[in-house]
Amino acid sequence: MTNIVWTQSALQTLELVYLQTLQYTKNERIAAKLHNKLIKEAEMLRTFPNAGNILNTSERVTLCYRALVVDTNYKLIYGGSITPSNIKSILSDNIDGYLLGSSSASYDELSSIIKCIK
Repeated sequence: MTNIVWTQSALQTLELVYLQTLQYTKNERIAAKLHNKLIKEAEMLRTFPNAGNILNTSERVTLCYRALVVDTNYKLIYGGSITPSNIKSILSDNIDGYLLGSSSASYDELSSIIKCIK
């Protein structure tokens, strides 16, 4: 099973989506529903990590990202075989969060990745 790690930036973006939806709709229930849907879709990726379509990325990044569309207006971008050796180059790619696959199976690898993200 795949682990999901929400970075601080991803959590801030998730909160911003909630606040903007609340401001636009003036309806707390609608804002909470979208917020919860984004989290639920991300959690689904634990079991089905290949659910999203392959996404074209910048030429500089040689990783294969996937994007899962949520509620037609939002994309959860994930994938790319993140490892301790490539995480620093990925951090600068304006990515808000990371979905870790096999790297999360090793405590040492996961710990190294988390240290780089913080």
